[in-house]
Amino acid sequence: MKARVIKEWKMNGITHKVGEIMNIPLHSPGGLPMIGDRDAFLLDNGFIEEIKEQTRWKPEKFQKYYRVGSDGNVYGDVWANGSAIDNGRFEIGNCFETKEEVERVIEYLKALAVVRGDATTKFVKCERNWYVFYDSTAGYLDSDYNLSDIKNSIFGLPYFATEEDAERSIEQHKNEWLTIFGVKEKNETQK
Repeated sequence: MKARVIKEWKMNGITHKVGEIMNIPLHSPGGLPMIGDRDAFLLDNGFIEEIKEQTRWKPEKFQKYYRVGSDGNVYGDVWANGSAIDNGRFEIGNCFETKEEVERVIEYLKALAVVRGDATTKFVKCERNWYVFYDSTAGYLDSDYNLSDIKNSIFGLPYFATEEDAERSIEQHKNEWLTIFGVKEKNETQK
């Protein structure tokens, strides 16, 4: 496992600085990978954080992939290593393993286009910039201008000049907001 030092610490005369990358050996008692007591302590107490491996799917040479076309429809293509077009699609996140993934992205983009039309202001430094967020703990859409509310929430753009503008957007486009935050999809899969 790879970990990054996020709070400086010292052990056995060695100082581990913030940003340092550590390779942490995994022990396998009973076939289950485990980290040692020292590393578990460091992880649990905020001295280090695990570096997650990238999980983004990328096609192999000559493998079929799907994408959003410029007309908003699903298209399939075959990956050609070194192709500027394929690499460009991958770089902007327009390269998917299944048609269903692309269909969800298209729903998201359509929903985002609708709520962007509700925006009544751009971000203004040192002003109240109202935004819509989904409170994942309480399970509802709300609006605020105080960024401290974000810690338990998923928030999104656009910005609104007033609370009333933000609340109107929620009322008129609730399904679109839920789609943006991925809530609609979760509720549908639970049915």
